[in-house]
Amino acid sequence: MPVEVLVKGSFPDGCYQLDRLTQERIEHFINVTLRMRRPRGATCLMVVRPYRFYFRLEGLYEVGHYRLTLNGTPYPFSIQAPVDEPR
Repeated sequence: MPVEVLVKGSFPDGCYQLDRLTQERIEHFINVTLRMRRPRGATCLMVVRPYRFYFRLEGLYEVGHYRLTLNGTPYPFSIQAPVDEPR
């Protein structure tokens, strides 16, 4: 089954933006790196700007326990078997 991730946070000023997202998966361990960038020499509003990024993890995932590490911080998650609805 596909897995989608929501990342929420705040940029420190009005110029920062998402530059690159990389993923590496080894069995039940997924390492994701989000890189932000700010243009050199830009004049930016000094206002904290919230962000929300959705992205899909590469590949398909089966029932089990996983560990997503995002920029060095681990986030464990589990995928459970779907429950059949009563007829």
